[in-house]
Amino acid sequence: MTFALSRITNASGNLCRQTAAYTRVSRSGRHRKADGTDIEAAVYSRSLTYEGRSAALVAVHDVTSVRRADRQREQTERFLNAIIENIPVSIIVKEPHDRRYVLINRAARGTVRDIARKGDRKDPR
Repeated sequence: MTFALSRITNASGNLCRQTAAYTRVSRSGRHRKADGTDIEAAVYSRSLTYEGRSAALVAVHDVTSVRRADRQREQTERFLNAIIENIPVSIIVKEPHDRRYVLINRAARGTVRDIARKGDRKDPR
């Protein structure tokens, strides 16, 4: 994470002019680093008074690896859900404390319907 304190003057850059209009700013998007590589960044800023002058406190957080991990997790989750849904073996997952069904794959749906029709919703323990 990088922190920068910039004094706002009339000749300041675009970011300082934008932050002066807001008490707090939170943005995210693609940014280009000084070396030319593109990153995904979350930018937080706040206008304030520093030594009697208007200033902006700006924090830029590189979230490229976090977003990449989120996309990979979502892709893996979709893949595993597809496997569980299409496997020819019944898979039924219940919450232990209230015995509520939380996952039932396609192969098990017929079994669960039969159990529900009989009125036998609880385990035979």
